[in-house]
Amino acid sequence: MGGTLDLEADLPEASLFLISDPKKCTGCHSCMVTCALAHEGKAQFSSARILISEDRFGSFPIDITVGTCRQCKDPACLRACQEGAISVDEEHFGARVIDPDLCTGCRRCMRACHFYPSRVRFMREAKRTVKCDLCRDTPHWKHEKGRLACVEVCPVNALATTTEPPLGLSGYEVNLRRGGGWSKLDLPTG
Repeated sequence: MGGTLDLEADLPEASLFLISDPKKCTGCHSCMVTCALAHEGKAQFSSARILISEDRFGSFPIDITVGTCRQCKDPACLRACQEGAISVDEEHFGARVIDPDLCTGCRRCMRACHFYPSRVRFMREAKRTVKCDLCRDTPHWKHEKGRLACVEVCPVNALATTTEPPLGLSGYEVNLRRGGGWSKLDLPTG
């Protein structure tokens, strides 16, 4: 079993958050591929720490969902992990991270996640779980701390970071400067 964790203690809050504009997202999946490449060196969706879901029968603006880890203040995934594999990295923006050497692949963290689909992903090949670590462990992408692969690659700038904790669930889905061309095409800008 991993290290012990005082489950009653208040955890330090994250200081960097990934936000999105699902109305701008085109569903190209560039963020998922890039995330997987940066972390695992393979372009496979199952190892991406971000999830783009499409409802092929839905209509704009609710046909695409951008699933990002919220770096929860009280992370259910961390509290559910009996191996002590999930911790808070205070040196890296307070990111909630999974230690691959301690993860046994039990998937309790996946089931505990308050979001559907879970923001924790299971990699069948590696038999372990992964989640957004705010690009802390990206052996296949050298970068400046604080830059996220998914944000850098998004061709329509539908992803961004903020240091202000988003307010409520809707605070993670924002208008990232829709205007200009959007208004010319009579598409929603707000």
